Amino acid sequence: MNFSKINTIQLILILGLIILFIPPLLIKPSFLDFFSLGNENEIGDTLGGITSPFINSIAAILVFIAFKEQVNANNLIKEQQYFQHIQEQIYRLEDEYINLAEISDNIERDISIMYDKRNITFGDSNPPKVIINHEDLNKVLYSTVIFQQTIDLINKLENNKEFMQNKLKLLYLIIYRDNYLKIYRTLKSVIENSDSELQISELLLKIKKLQELFPLNKT
Repeated sequence: MNFSKINTIQLILILGLIILFIPPLLIKPSFLDFFSLGNENEIGDTLGGITSPFINSIAAILVFIAFKEQVNANNLIKEQQYFQHIQEQIYRLEDEYINLAEISDNIERDISIMYDKRNITFGDSNPPKVIINHEDLNKVLYSTVIFQQTIDLINKLENNKEFMQNKLKLLYLIIYRDNYLKIYRTLKSVIENSDSELQISELLLKIKKLQELFPLNKT
């Protein structure tokens, strides 16, 4: 019998029929003393004493099953929320809203202008302090934070984790990797002579961490 196809009304009818027909059958004279449950006055107490432990056990099992299903439902909702948020973050990264290539060019231009104005070349003993646009640095830093947040959310998934990891890695390799490495090399060469040393240090660490998480030679 397929119990999954039984609806509430059918279940009520089945239980109603059992309640209506089983007690009269039990109080009829039995052909063996072993099957005799007593007279009408005793049948209720007899049935109650016999079925009570089973009913309580079934009730406890049903409560446990309901609790497990509620936990599973909560986990499923949480999983869906994680997945939706991951998709939103990936869409933002796919749009490449900060234009890393332009920022990379801006950083190189700022450094070149600074050195040209002072008529000093790279490697001089007393190079000038390099002033890099803080807004550009903050944009690049923010993009690395979005990557890390997305990675953390993907790690919380129970389903589709590997699929989302590969999708994010492919996005990083296609759009972000080369620009990040270009910015990394440029900033590393001037970090000690920059007016934004702490900000640049944090950015270099985050880019390096992303490069370790998404190496080019692994799939």
